[in-house]
Amino acid sequence: MQGDGFGVLLTSCKHYCWVNRGGSARAPMQVAVQPWAVAHGIATLKVNQMLDVFGTHISARDILGQGTIVLLDGLHKDHLKWHNRPAPLVAQLDSARTF
Repeated sequence: MQGDGFGVLLTSCKHYCWVNRGGSARAPMQVAVQPWAVAHGIATLKVNQMLDVFGTHISARDILGQGTIVLLDGLHKDHLKWHNRPAPLVAQLDSARTF
């Protein structure tokens, strides 16, 4: 797996998580899957020429680069810690139902 694209990304995320271990409790696999999924979404939009809807000046590479920075930056926001997040709206609605 280490020779393929995801393997390279995972190796980088392992290093990132080790260097930034004080700022994120997330595992390297969790960190790697997020930009990997975003990259595939962007690639799908690009292949289907759907990025053109937003303008011909839109660069898939720029979107991926900026999106990755935002994802990684979000890992360090103390007020967004995963275990302190509010319950999803669906769970709130389910618990409020009276049958």
